[in-house]
Amino acid sequence: MEFKDLKNYIFLHSFVNKPIFFNSLRYLVTGNQKSIKGFVRENLRKYKCKTVLDICCGTGDFVQKGKKYTGIDINPFFISFARKKYGNKNTTFIYGNALNLPFPNNYFDASLLVSTLHHFSDPEVERLLKEAKRVTKKLIIIVDLIPYPSNSLKRFFVLLDQGNYVRKEKEKEKVREIVADVKMEQCVKVAKMKRESLLAKTFKGAVKEVVGSCVSMPVTVEGKIPKETLKDIDEGKYDSILKED
Repeated sequence: MEFKDLKNYIFLHSFVNKPIFFNSLRYLVTGNQKSIKGFVRENLRKYKCKTVLDICCGTGDFVQKGKKYTGIDINPFFISFARKKYGNKNTTFIYGNALNLPFPNNYFDASLLVSTLHHFSDPEVERLLKEAKRVTKKLIIIVDLIPYPSNSLKRFFVLLDQGNYVRKEKEKEKVREIVADVKMEQCVKVAKMKRESLLAKTFKGAVKEVVGSCVSMPVTVEGKIPKETLKDIDEGKYDSILKED
């Protein structure tokens, strides 16, 4: 990179570092994120999460109303902006390092990692997810950038993003192995406990419903991504244990 290009790169990234410009850039890349916010709210409700940690919260765009919400970010400008815009008795913003979370074990019901992982290398992601798992009791929700948006303008703004580790889909799947691997016996146990509240007509369908709920979480089921495990269930691989007492 030539010196002139380096100066332009530094200028653009310092420009993005300002909250008002960061929000504008994010809107150009992702829009109002209505579907993602709806997905987050739906899962927080589904798993009855009352306390939420937003790791690398940025300017606080994913504040959760009606929850005890804590956002943490290493950018002091973003934290200052979020405190002014969203701060109240149920909403707290903390300046801090996501790789060393200043909270005790199992402190939050849920943790959010929205557009976060592409800022960290693989070893850092492993450490980050272990920290998230340590402080979280129920649910970790991960959403990250699509590496190559179809729109050329969006692709340009993705290049301006400060994260240097935008991963392809197959690379993202590796993240699941870091957090947890769920065994089929655990899925069967949950299906039995939740049988009356599940929609499936058969017990096998109920287990599939439980496994399907793992698709949105950073976990594998029997060492595979949940979609592959669902295929194994359909092919009869687990028929010997998919029996309702």
